Amino acid sequence: VIGMMIWVGVRLSMVTPVAFAEQRISFRRAWRLTRGQFWSLFGAIVLALIFYVMIWLLISFIGYAVVALAGGTSAINHLGDVKPGVVIAFVSSLLIQLILPILQVVMINAPLATIYRELNAPEPSAT
Repeated sequence: VIGMMIWVGVRLSMVTPVAFAEQRISFRRAWRLTRGQFWSLFGAIVLALIFYVMIWLLISFIGYAVVALAGGTSAINHLGDVKPGVVIAFVSSLLIQLILPILQVVMINAPLATIYRELNAPEPSAT
């Protein structure tokens, strides 16, 4: 069942780029575009996910380090005793919360858009 879900997910991975480029949602078009491309698409999606997880871990560790240096989460939870370190920790954790979803969308969808462009490109003429 998991294998079938992965296969269908990879075959339908072009739905978002198709919807954006052609301004219509077409599962049939995405299905046709990915015919014979499963393994290359699967590899690209796995690589995109690996790179996103690496960036997510790096940013999270940096954020946790900044919060720890500023007094930890208890300093953020007790905002009655405001110190510069607490403000820095609060702002940095807030920025991390805002940046990570943007990075996720970009790092996962940008490869799919590039793949769509390549799959949709006209065949080079043999001259």
